[in-house]
Amino acid sequence: MIYGGLIKRVFFEFGGQIKMRVFPGSPGTLTSLFLRIAQCVFAAGSIASMATASNFFNFTAFCYLIASMGLQVVWSFALALLDGIALVKKKVLHNPDLVSLFVVGDWVSLFRTSEPS
Repeated sequence: MIYGGLIKRVFFEFGGQIKMRVFPGSPGTLTSLFLRIAQCVFAAGSIASMATASNFFNFTAFCYLIASMGLQVVWSFALALLDGIALVKKKVLHNPDLVSLFVVGDWVSLFRTSEPS
């Protein structure tokens, strides 16, 4: 029951339907688009800085990390594209299943990129 208060703060009932509150950075907002583009740019910068190092390929952890950052670029770009489409079409991406997919994908991305260190 510890999560009951959190669920009540994120979701609310409106006209018999469960709606999600709009938070800064929630899917389909301009803030979310900016954050996803920033994630993509910083992951690409990380790849560029590691790939230009002189002894980069001598360390297995860095080779794994560059592959992980490549997946991060793809994930962030795909979600930025989805946010952009939602903004252009003025669609709301607050479907609980879709938000759960974003959360799980971001968690996987977090643990994948922080594992080598």
